[in-house]
Amino acid sequence: MNNKLYVFGGGTNTALTDRYVYDIQKDAWDTVASVEVDNKTISVYGGNSIKLNEDEMLVIGGFNKEVYDWAVSNLGSLKEQELADFKAKYFGADVAEFKWNNQILVYNAKTNTWRSIGQIPFNAPCGEGLVYAGDSIISINGEVKPGVRSNRIYQGFIVK
Repeated sequence: MNNKLYVFGGGTNTALTDRYVYDIQKDAWDTVASVEVDNKTISVYGGNSIKLNEDEMLVIGGFNKEVYDWAVSNLGSLKEQELADFKAKYFGADVAEFKWNNQILVYNAKTNTWRSIGQIPFNAPCGEGLVYAGDSIISINGEVKPGVRSNRIYQGFIVK
């Protein structure tokens, strides 16, 4: 947006909540507002975004930081039967137990603020395709829990 690149989150052995903006013209990085709604930090690692206009982007999805960090720690430290048992329980868990971000988030670069405009009416995706076409937003596939991809496509409309 506005010749700037925004980066929110990421991860390795932990879900990161870092947030940066790169000004292409100045060749400089700076920090921007935390992804926070109602005083709660939200991880958007694994989520996707679309540019709504010159000042705003919409973000859907994102892993729950606490669940992600706990799982990665266990997957990297447990051995043999303990690891096998953990994998069976973790990967067999219900979608709701992963607590992925279901808020529809909007970041405003002009005011450097976040807000929620509601919740998605389907399982929160990570790694989905997100397309803005005309007055509609299309969410294509994505994981609904680790290792399980959805074959569903959802469409929502922007009311102006």
